Amino acid sequence: MRQIINKNATEEKSQQELSTVPGPLVIKVLIENSLNDIFDEAKQEWELVTNIPNDSDEFAENCELCNHRNYKENWLIQNTNTKNF
Repeated sequence: MRQIINKNATEEKSQQELSTVPGPLVIKVLIENSLNDIFDEAKQEWELVTNIPNDSDEFAENCELCNHRNYKENWLIQNTNTKNF
């Protein structure tokens, strides 16, 4: 019984730790590759181009934006002003 309670508490904590708020590395890299120096404005310069599945030759093991390990797919984004990826 104690293990189940601890397991549920751990799962709840993990779910609470998940966030869509960008970390400092994402903010830094995005601003460095944008024309705007303000994150909320810089992120408006980017749009989704496509996704790349993990069986593609173009698949990258780590995200170039946040350095997170990719397992399933990559999301390719492009700056609408500079056309850089």
